[in-house]
Amino acid sequence: MFYTITEVAQHFGVSEPTLRFWEKEFDIIAPKRSDNKRQIRSYTAKDIHNIGLIYHLLKEQGMTLSGAKERLRKKPAETEARYEVISRLRAIRAELADICRELSAGAKPAAAEPPAGGEPPSEVTPDAGG
Repeated sequence: MFYTITEVAQHFGVSEPTLRFWEKEFDIIAPKRSDNKRQIRSYTAKDIHNIGLIYHLLKEQGMTLSGAKERLRKKPAETEARYEVISRLRAIRAELADICRELSAGAKPAAAEPPAGGEPPSEVTPDAGG
């Protein structure tokens, strides 16, 4: 499956010129271009992954362009491994947040416990069968 530059830019919250700039600066981003005059870019899943890695280094880690290039050149495996772990943890957190939302939406209020001394509650709630 291929993605347009507009889709990719929106996904990462960056501008299209930023993506084009990153293409020039980082050789790990190499979208396919159409044969027509406009040369429309088509990004693959691997391109998306690599853009995510670059985004992580530049935007989330606050590295400079030269620092990110150096990190990718000197420690590509370590950088990739760290990015993979962070990506997995984010996916787990998102899944847990979804589960919490589902549980909150489906949860009913807990029935009030009777007061000490065995007295019946002063109000009867609809869920208590009253």
